[in-house]
Amino acid sequence: MKRTVPVRHLVPLFLVVALSGCVRSADVSTAAFPGRPELFDPTPETIAELRGSDPAWPYVLARSVRSLDMRATAIAILKDDVARGEEPWSRLSAELLFDMARERSEWLLLEETALLARTLVGMEEVAGRARAEALYRQERYDEVPDATGTITEDDESALWRAVAERELGRETWQWAFLDVFLAYPASDIHRRLYLYLFYRGDLSAFPGVEQRLLAASYRAAIGETGEARRLLRALPRPTVEDVSAGGDVSGFLDTAGRAFAAGSAADATAGIEWYGDRGDVPPEVLERAGRYDEAGRAYGVRGDASGMVRTALSAGASLSEALAAAGGVAAAQAGDRRIERLLSSELARLVRERNVAELMDVRGTLPREFSRLHARIELILHHFGEEVPLESARALPAGTYERFWAEHIEGRPISLVEGSDADRTGSSAGGEGGAQRFSDTSARLSEQLLNASLYDDAYRELRRAMGAGEIDPADVSRLARRFAEGGSHFESITLLRIALAESERGPRAAERSLLYPRLYPGEFAAASEEGGFPPSLLHGLVREESHYRVTAQSHADAQGLAQVLPGTAADMARRIGMDTYDIHGVSDNLRLGSAYLTFLFERLETPVEVLAGYNAGYRRAVDWTAQFGDLHPVLFVEAIPFAETRAYVRNVVRSALYYEETLSPADYLRLLFGLEGAQ
Repeated sequence: MKRTVPVRHLVPLFLVVALSGCVRSADVSTAAFPGRPELFDPTPETIAELRGSDPAWPYVLARSVRSLDMRATAIAILKDDVARGEEPWSRLSAELLFDMARERSEWLLLEETALLARTLVGMEEVAGRARAEALYRQERYDEVPDATGTITEDDESALWRAVAERELGRETWQWAFLDVFLAYPASDIHRRLYLYLFYRGDLSAFPGVEQRLLAASYRAAIGETGEARRLLRALPRPTVEDVSAGGDVSGFLDTAGRAFAAGSAADATAGIEWYGDRGDVPPEVLERAGRYDEAGRAYGVRGDASGMVRTALSAGASLSEALAAAGGVAAAQAGDRRIERLLSSELARLVRERNVAELMDVRGTLPREFSRLHARIELILHHFGEEVPLESARALPAGTYERFWAEHIEGRPISLVEGSDADRTGSSAGGEGGAQRFSDTSARLSEQLLNASLYDDAYRELRRAMGAGEIDPADVSRLARRFAEGGSHFESITLLRIALAESERGPRAAERSLLYPRLYPGEFAAASEEGGFPPSLLHGLVREESHYRVTAQSHADAQGLAQVLPGTAADMARRIGMDTYDIHGVSDNLRLGSAYLTFLFERLETPVEVLAGYNAGYRRAVDWTAQFGDLHPVLFVEAIPFAETRAYVRNVVRSALYYEETLSPADYLRLLFGLEGAQ
């Protein structure tokens, strides 16, 4: 059924899109909107007219004019919406005003917004905090203590209160400072407070013991843990507790633990003595001191499975024994990045050691909640020649690397998309009744922002809502198409990838072109032909390297679609006779990436070795082939020491399968792994 837009929505939609279009033409003038000059200096009546059409439009219009640097207009619209708008838009308008005030240190605006927002549902704490901050920044210290007393205290608000009490000359100001240093772990707050005291010459107002306490936290906060440990040795724990007079010292104990754990084993042993026999030595200190059994128990009390497994391994246990010791704690943390990364690294070590017996034991002790790791172990054991069912790999969503291999090994067609049973987990919201967990606020807001061509704002809102678990993955999937239609493929791919992971399903047929777009076909074909390999391989590589963002630049300075380092680009340009090039230009960047792939193909055996070299560097790939290149190519991938490179090779292989148009998925999988014939 064709969807139509109600006529009452068309006028504000036109206005917002027109405003957004001005930023491209740089024609920001009332002449651009004959008959509607009031949009540049809106009255409450004008804003009410928009709100009557759709309660979201004043907020969206404010974001539009803000993008044109019409700050005063945006502020006027947002203030009116906070005072007269409907939920949730009034709350969102208040939050945006808070951000705008802080970004330019406009503390009167922050205070004014806080006073407007304090009556909004759910904004009492946020507004109270904003007001306390505004008063502190304006140096209205006489009002700060009462304002901070109405909000939940944290280290930042404790800083405001401490400074205010000192500026007011209250008798309790020294205790206010000590309270921050004792109750909160060392952070930038402690650096700021210590320097405040130093430059005012107020450190001498504290007795010597208290000065050492302040200095120890300050040194820890700025990373000088050696100096912090020296000060701590001269500051026994009973002395710290005497200073606190029975108050909270948990923050200082945490600071001490981090300082002792950052040193040598001898430093950590001294730290254990510093803590005494209270039974509260942090597990990191015990671990650094080599007291692994005690550390493991302490990590267990904390519920830290990665710490339990790591200390058991350090104590000489096998991985299967470490997992057995972690038991239910590990099962409860399946999906936690730390434990998943640790276990993945240990599996790679076992593959390099060719320890098949231990891999079999790990398969038996690893909690079933680690479904992806179970699938990987099945794949590893199969290629070591063991007869194991591939049930975990087979149960993964379509489009996953391990399921590709399970289907290939079992002689079944490789599933690139979900079939009719696509939503195997029930609703996209995660099971029966799951949809009720989500509000449609973020989806509505994002759609309105997209209507106004505010793609960056819509993307930020969706990522925020996804991180907070506030939006249905089905809505994200729907909105991802809007980004693709607007040419924002990086955002479209990223959003849909996360939504599918949240929904625990593979892509549907209609989503395939969104996840694996075929952009710049002529440039890809030319670069691939020059390199002598299929365009699908280059597409798969670029899809993982940059998500097709032409301007992509990594922390290591890799640039462009194929993420080529400047030094590599210069070498490859000389190699293929490019006298000049634009490293961010589509054609040039693809040619340079293709040339580097060709360079690697000439020196390494299989495509997966080449991909490992492209990610981790040629020299590392050569070292790895020397160490374990005799393994089956599937095992070679699983043996790579770097977690990032292991994932990279798997992901490029998966993506390349989606782009291949000539060979069947099974034949192409064999080609990528340098295999002859069927499995």
